[in-house]
Amino acid sequence: MTHYSPTHLFGTQERRTSNSISYILPTCGRSTLERAIKSIKTDNTDEIIIVGDGPQPSAEEICRRYNLCYLETEPNHCSGNAQRNMAMSIAKCEFLAFLDDDDIYLPNASRTIKERIVNSKINLFRIYFDNRMELVLWENKSVRLGNITSQMIVIPNTKGRIGAWPEFGRQEYVYSGDFYFLQDSYQKWGKDSIIWHDKIIAKRNA
Repeated sequence: MTHYSPTHLFGTQERRTSNSISYILPTCGRSTLERAIKSIKTDNTDEIIIVGDGPQPSAEEICRRYNLCYLETEPNHCSGNAQRNMAMSIAKCEFLAFLDDDDIYLPNASRTIKERIVNSKINLFRIYFDNRMELVLWENKSVRLGNITSQMIVIPNTKGRIGAWPEFGRQEYVYSGDFYFLQDSYQKWGKDSIIWHDKIIAKRNA
């Protein structure tokens, strides 16, 4: 099931530019969704797309209040992978960024991203991986399991050059889908397509 806000419905064919970002948030109905949305500081070129894992009435109501795009997939409990894939298929901004409904961006994160993102590159920022802010990922400049999460990825929205999150299988642990998405994208972009940014932009499971 797909629900569009009025602005999204009437603008679906328009491609936004000028470092615009589609922020994609899968949700399973956590009460922290609104906090995650508020941590994203958008301007009038950006969009936020919320995708429910099955019907999420509270998320739909929040999107109605904030005039955001709201989508639903069939319930699949696949760590947000199907939801991210659906959102990417309709995203219209120049870049794609990802946040979960229990994460937050740090203050000034949106500005930091826009000041540093490089076109034609897969941009990887750093995040606090634990709530105590003791473990920071990425740890080193290595595309490997355990070092990659969706919250650090900002990727050009170039059709045909974006990987897909695995919706079935290939799930050795909960964040393995993020690694496989990046690996698939990296293979499409080619050698030297990743740029590693030292700036910390988000906190996971805040």
